[in-house]
Amino acid sequence: MRDKITLTNSFHNTSVNVITAPTEHEGLGYLLTKRQVKRIDKKLCGIEDCGCGVVRMPGVYYFVTQDGTATVEGNIFQENQNN
Repeated sequence: MRDKITLTNSFHNTSVNVITAPTEHEGLGYLLTKRQVKRIDKKLCGIEDCGCGVVRMPGVYYFVTQDGTATVEGNIFQENQNN
């Protein structure tokens, strides 16, 4: 099953919706592709060398790996998608 999640940046007052799959371990977050990471970065900040942290949400942790993929964990708004 895929979920629609909303990520925000409280510094720039921006948000982005992403359709993604949960991790293999239920309740432990979502996996994001390289393409999704680039889109999230551009939509939430887009300013080179900005120190805002891109995803700025209380209780949400956004981890970008060395290969450019990411996981996002924590208190995330989600809607189930039937696709």
